[in-house]
Amino acid sequence: MDQASRAKRWAAATLLGEPGATVVRELLSELETIERERDALKTENAQLRGWKESAQAVDREWDEQAIAKILGAKLGQRCRAVIAEKVPTLVARLAEIEAENARLRMENAEAFDRSIERFHAAIVRCRRKDR
Repeated sequence: MDQASRAKRWAAATLLGEPGATVVRELLSELETIERERDALKTENAQLRGWKESAQAVDREWDEQAIAKILGAKLGQRCRAVIAEKVPTLVARLAEIEAENARLRMENAEAFDRSIERFHAAIVRCRRKDR
């Protein structure tokens, strides 16, 4: 309902007595609804401003051009596109390297255990010869 309609209804309420009071109550009820909606929008607006400031702070903390350059970006390429393309590949490669590292550690531990067993067997043989 626009302001002109409200003004007309207010005038009618003033002139008409009790039926007009009903109109006034309706208008007040509508006003309360609008105020609640406004307050909800203000709260949402404040939350969105906070989110925006937080996102901008994070964006200021890193140098996307330097990262894109390290990842091999060419002149004219969009930094974030290069980063978005290269990072998943690097993450996958890192996972492969970590898995290979874990496998090699396990092999080294097994080889060490075999060496200890051979060393222990050699000591036992030496002791038998000394007797």
